[in-house]
Amino acid sequence: MTEETSEKTTSGLVGKAAGKAKELAGELTDNDALAREGRLQQSHVDAAEEAQRERAEAARAEEQAELAREVADTSHEREQLEAKLEQRVRKHDAEADREVAESRAATRESKETAKAIAGRENEKAIADNLEERGEGEAERKRIEAARIEDEARKAEATAAVLDPKEER
Repeated sequence: MTEETSEKTTSGLVGKAAGKAKELAGELTDNDALAREGRLQQSHVDAAEEAQRERAEAARAEEQAELAREVADTSHEREQLEAKLEQRVRKHDAEADREVAESRAATRESKETAKAIAGRENEKAIADNLEERGEGEAERKRIEAARIEDEARKAEATAAVLDPKEER
């Protein structure tokens, strides 16, 4: 049939039904060309459908690949963010530890300074006390010496009265 080159193959169910109709009509009328055209039309429809399925599958595969890339990128970005966060946490913890250590050192220093000041004040109080005792002891010794001298003068006066010859 000369019409087979001028006809367009219709796709989908209509194209398949038209191809089947041509094939049956060709077989019923013993027109091998029409039957062949019908089979060819059905094959074209099948091939078009298969190509469409393959394109859809390829599109799904591409979407899945893109999704996998996005998941990988997101996972990588998440790992980077977690690493940065961990670094910040460690830095913050180190800073907090440093501040605690500095605070403890300052407290220790304050206690040691206060202890040293208290020690100096205690030593000064002891020295002052010893000085006062020393001054008191010196005063007592002066008083005792004055008393002894007074007694000695009285004893000399008594001796001079008792023994006037001896001059002392």
